[in-house]
Amino acid sequence: CDESYSENITDDRIIKVGKEFNRHTQLTAYHLFKDHPYDMYQIGDPYFRKRIPKKNVLHIGLAERLGQIRYKPFMTPILQKLQAYFEQPLESAYS
Repeated sequence: CDESYSENITDDRIIKVGKEFNRHTQLTAYHLFKDHPYDMYQIGDPYFRKRIPKKNVLHIGLAERLGQIRYKPFMTPILQKLQAYFEQPLESAYS
């Protein structure tokens, strides 16, 4: 998502941090970059966003408080532990 993208589209549609909500505050769509903004091999506008309906995006996570828009996916803590596990032997081998 484009975290910097927030806009009032109409009275019943608003975009907050790249996520589109209806007037009932239900998530309806994501506004995603076509390519990674820092990809050096892309062609065209690096900040081109595309509207993707919510039904086409699988974003699994748990909000920590009511009304929270952004949250960590479930896999984040697991991947951080795996990264620490695999980096530890390399650091000790070079010490």
